[in-house]
Amino acid sequence: MARILEDLGSTVLDVAVCPDPPPSEVTTVAVHDPDEHLKPPAGALVLGVGVADPGDLLLQLGRHAASALVVRGPLVVDEPLREAVRSSGVALLSASGAASWTQILLLVRTVLLDGELDERQAELTGNHIGELFALANAVGAALDTPVTIEDRSARVVAFSADQAAADAPRAATVLARQVPPEWQKRLADNGVFERLYRTSEPVWVDLGGADVLPRVAVAVRAGEEILGAMWAAVRRPFTADEERAFVAAAKTAALHLLQQRAAENAGKWRRSELVRRVLTGGSGAELAARRLELAEVPLCVVAAEPSDRHEDGAERELAAERLCELLSLHLAVRQSKVATASALGTAYAILPLTTADPDAESRNALGLLQGFATRRDAAAIVGMGRVAWSPGEAPRSRADADAVLDVLRSGDRRTARVDEVWERLFLARLWDLVVDDEELRDGPVQALTAYDADHHSQLVATLSAYLDAFGDVARTAQVMHVHPNTLRYRLRRITEVSGLDLSNPDARLAVGLQLRVQGG
Repeated sequence: MARILEDLGSTVLDVAVCPDPPPSEVTTVAVHDPDEHLKPPAGALVLGVGVADPGDLLLQLGRHAASALVVRGPLVVDEPLREAVRSSGVALLSASGAASWTQILLLVRTVLLDGELDERQAELTGNHIGELFALANAVGAALDTPVTIEDRSARVVAFSADQAAADAPRAATVLARQVPPEWQKRLADNGVFERLYRTSEPVWVDLGGADVLPRVAVAVRAGEEILGAMWAAVRRPFTADEERAFVAAAKTAALHLLQQRAAENAGKWRRSELVRRVLTGGSGAELAARRLELAEVPLCVVAAEPSDRHEDGAERELAAERLCELLSLHLAVRQSKVATASALGTAYAILPLTTADPDAESRNALGLLQGFATRRDAAAIVGMGRVAWSPGEAPRSRADADAVLDVLRSGDRRTARVDEVWERLFLARLWDLVVDDEELRDGPVQALTAYDADHHSQLVATLSAYLDAFGDVARTAQVMHVHPNTLRYRLRRITEVSGLDLSNPDARLAVGLQLRVQGG
């Protein structure tokens, strides 16, 4: 139970009420079905899907010595509920709305698998093997042969320590951690992979040549899924006992690869949820920041999206996830504690700032992001928010980064900090006000625009040039390619048509802003 709460606590599961003494062992995870007779195994953690009032269910579970009941939060914990927990001895846990029941089921099973793996490995190999390298060494020593464990893509994930006793192709494979392409082709052309993946028994492979040892290989599989293969470079075929030991080791490798994959997926999901919690703020954000080791330093939020933004929601999410992985790898060169996640088609990174000058550090980081944005495999636009001096300010930095992306979508820059585009952000906010307020839209600019449309004149362009030139008639006339007297006539017409008083500084400021936000 402690491992489950440590791994999934605050992000997925929270303790609502705990009995005294608290349950220590969880044997399995089960799903409560109200239409079936309830009889979970002792020590079960039960998912109460659709359970609104857990009191009676807790008492039922207590009669079967279950460990915990999980119900969807938020929970109102009153005295009758506390009494039900005390009487039953069953812990009551609250499930976060961020995770589906299926995800919770898989995550709990992943944690439970850690303990099961140790027991199964001890049963198969006689000792506790914590890594695939240890397994390869154990098999190599038992069978007196160099061993490699490879995934489905022929990448070497583990190898025994006695590879010097093998041959040149094996040495090249181990050094590159990948079966050389020419050997992959030879194996495929000779039907080796087809034979290997069709059976659960070891396969003898002899491609000839005095300087190349034969191989014995066995598929590493989980049910019908092929996870990879275990290879041994041999000088003779295995005996029946050696074959059985080789097959048993492949089953152990399958368990380890499944556990490793499940742990990676679960860990990635949990970390992403912690990042999203920090970015959105609110309850649990500070705890999430502590778990990410981001609570004690200033930070800034980076937002990135593909420059060719997809309109389709599913495609956009997939592109954001891929970009998030690339962004994480790129920033890890500079800072190992970067935390990343994707949300709503955007990739986010929380960048810790650890120097005495966080503002200067974030500016330097922008150069690193410029290199990322122009990578061929990334092709992104990247916005950086202001420095957040505590996790509570992270949502504001994220809002900045999102706003910078809005600006970059319509420009030719790839990266920017919020302070580098503040004027465009300011004008964009004003435009939002103009769009939502009819009185602001119906000002002098609208009157001049209508007049220009009816008379094929250039009063709006003249007014914009005049304001840009700070009221310099000669300079404005030069820009508009007209005589100064013609310009003065146009300025009079602007006042007559729109009622705008160009001698009033407030009027000049207001109409200048309106021209800017409307793109005039």
